[in-house]
This record gives sequence, structure tokens and C-alpha cells, in this order.
Amino acid sequence: MHILIKRYMKYIYEFTWYELDQSVKVGQESEFYFFKNGDPPQFYCGLFDPGKTERRKCLIKSISHPELGEILEIDTKGLDYTITLANGNSFQVEAEESPGEVYNYSVKPKSWIFEINVKQIA
Repeated sequence: MHILIKRYMKYIYEFTWYELDQSVKVGQESEFYFFKNGDPPQFYCGLFDPGKTERRKCLIKSISHPELGEILEIDTKGLDYTITLANGNSFQVEAEESPGEVYNYSVKPKSWIFEINVKQIA
């Protein structure tokens, strides 16, 4: 008897700003876009180019950032992105005029690269 164990895979997620990034949330099961043959594997963010993307149905297991820690949600709707931390606190990040400027939070990350653990759903 063979047992198939589905493992989570780590993907890179990096903002390109200007409402061009995908919203993600821990526990979310949805179809997401990824770079084709990304090395390392990476969520697709930026101006949409069907020749560079592939769509997969996945479950988001966790989101983390080296300076912010564990993240519950990244909401990229609107000109200010909202990041909700695992403790429930949230803050906004400018995504249009001064991308990366943080509002109402003491930590100002040096980079906006996240690591997301994803399980692909058949």
C-alpha cells in the first residue's frame, strides 16, 4: 500500500506595488498565479503576462517575513496595502506614490520579500 503525503512548498512573494500584487491569506484556498519555472518558486506579481505565468489551485499554509514575523494576511486592494500580523494587528503600506512607506507601525522593513508555504491542490 502506498500513501501519498502532500507537503508544503516554500514560495517567494515580492511586491511590485501599484495594485499589481495578489492578495493572500493564511488558510485561503484559491487559484493563484506563479512564474513559470521560477527558481526559486515565486508568486507572480506585476503586469500580467500570460506567457510568464501558470495558474495553480493552492492552499496557503503560512506567510512570514524576516522583519515582521508571521503574517495572517496581505491585502493588496487599493492604493495602500494592508498587512495583518498573526497577532491580529494590522498596518498599511503605501503602494502608489511612495511604495513601501509604512503607516502606523514602528517596523519599517528593508525589503518586501515574503515566504509563503503553499500546498498545491489537485
